[in-house]
Amino acid sequence: MGMRAIATNTPGATHADNQRTKRRNGNNDLRLLPVAITIWAATLATQLAGAQSSANGSNTHSNMLLACCGGCTVMALLAIMYLTHAHPHPQGAAMRMPAIACTLTVICFAALAGTFTTLAWQYRTASDIASRLTANASSTQSHVNFQARSMPVASTTREYDCQVDALTISVESSGLLEPSHIGMRVFMRNEACSTIMQNGTYRAQGRIRTARYGREPVWLETSMAVETVSEPSMFWRALHSMRTAFFTQTSRLDDQGSILVPGVTLGVLGQNIVTPAGQTQVEEQYAQQLQDRCKRAGIMHLMAVSGGHYTLVHKLVMLLCAALGCSRPVKTVALAGAYLCLTAMLPPNESVTRANLMAMIALGYLMLGRRRQSIHLLSLTAIVALLFDPSLAASIGFALSCSAVLGLSLMCRPLSQRLEQHLPATLARAISASICAQAFAMPIQLLMSNEIPIYSLPANLLVAPFVDIATMLGLGALLLAWCAPSIAYALAWASSACTRAIAVAADTFGAGDSSTLPWMEGATGIIMLVIAQLTFYAICMGIRAWVNAYDAWRTGADGKQIRASITQRVIGWFSQTLAMIGDITWASQHRSKR
Repeated sequence: MGMRAIATNTPGATHADNQRTKRRNGNNDLRLLPVAITIWAATLATQLAGAQSSANGSNTHSNMLLACCGGCTVMALLAIMYLTHAHPHPQGAAMRMPAIACTLTVICFAALAGTFTTLAWQYRTASDIASRLTANASSTQSHVNFQARSMPVASTTREYDCQVDALTISVESSGLLEPSHIGMRVFMRNEACSTIMQNGTYRAQGRIRTARYGREPVWLETSMAVETVSEPSMFWRALHSMRTAFFTQTSRLDDQGSILVPGVTLGVLGQNIVTPAGQTQVEEQYAQQLQDRCKRAGIMHLMAVSGGHYTLVHKLVMLLCAALGCSRPVKTVALAGAYLCLTAMLPPNESVTRANLMAMIALGYLMLGRRRQSIHLLSLTAIVALLFDPSLAASIGFALSCSAVLGLSLMCRPLSQRLEQHLPATLARAISASICAQAFAMPIQLLMSNEIPIYSLPANLLVAPFVDIATMLGLGALLLAWCAPSIAYALAWASSACTRAIAVAADTFGAGDSSTLPWMEGATGIIMLVIAQLTFYAICMGIRAWVNAYDAWRTGADGKQIRASITQRVIGWFSQTLAMIGDITWASQHRSKR
């Protein structure tokens, strides 16, 4: 359908062979990528237009949005009329249609789908009673029934002790009770924090206000006790007990272990944990210092749970199923159950949403016995996520997760193949993965901080061998903490020994102000960074072309590399040096011969 990706041509193969290889390689299928980008852009533009119209009190942005929708509709209808008129048989028309026309038609429908879905979501949000109260700037105390969607964590505001993301059920204000269904962040005091469990239903009295930041559109601030309407099911109560027992064991570790082990295991840093006994006691100054240094070193992403946890679970389940000789349907069901349990254990956030949805969609490939197609899978994930929850379009966490996966899917394998010519395969794969993920995520990171970590590559290479081990040990401690606390503490301690590498990398590469490069803010900074990245890429491609041309001139052949790789040269140097040392006649040997 118009857009195919890059594939490395096989040396010695004909052009036809390379084209067949490209068609067979599903990882190079980019046809859904423009559709996903269009839906994302349409969804985000619709949200921005609605926000501008609400702020200015005018309909200019709304009229522009409607004009764009009308244009997309007319273009799509004209394309359909052309196809129907020119080709009586639609199936044949689709096959004979030019690729670019087909791509543009699908993009028009994608833009319409993203726009209308977002408009419906905005209308539902604006008509909710909680949104109406914030629009009227009412200071009246309201009674809110809500369902907790996350575990309580330390508050991001100084006025309150903890916060929890929730879904409103009903709001009672001025004696009027109305149903509600909107995301809300609830800020509470210590007394109320100890009563909250994920997926439980509660009733609180407080003031509803517009959110100053974050994904949830409204906040509820309460200083009173929270009443339990209904406790969560036995499954969620068991998970709550497991987490509490796990946090009890990690609190016995040293400061870096208390902070980082929960971070790599559940994505919650130790200083942000709130248990029935209160907030975890960690030295506040050290915790803030460690967090800042991790950001400056470019390794803060290790504390955000994403695809790594699902990859580990996938490998473990597949090894177990292979040992038991399970069929593909059994493997699919086992993986689906493992993914759902893992998602329930992890605190909900945008990166977990992306990783879980992508893993569940990938089960279709396993069920059909086909290899996973990374870019196609990522595009499907973004399309489904944005159509079901348009608020994700404005989420930086979701954008960072998707951009990093896109970089790995597009560039990791070609770059790794190039680096393997000079470096060991394991090191080449680690370097290429780090470079690709950071290159695609860096422009979005500028939206949070206008500083670029200079030493992020060596810092990530230093911690890479230890992160997966620390995560597996941490998950083991989480599963055993409720029934075998001694074993769980031993696993948590071993995990903290691995996370010490993260602390060392943060202290080494993020301690000083010289560890980051100040950059321009806003859209200008993002554009300049993309231009700099493209320029560097063009320079590398130019050097590669010059080296290939030089080799062709030297050999008069097809330009294949004739130089030894770095690894081969190092091995050759050591072998020749040892051989020369072995040939030396030492003084003691000379005297014995005499």
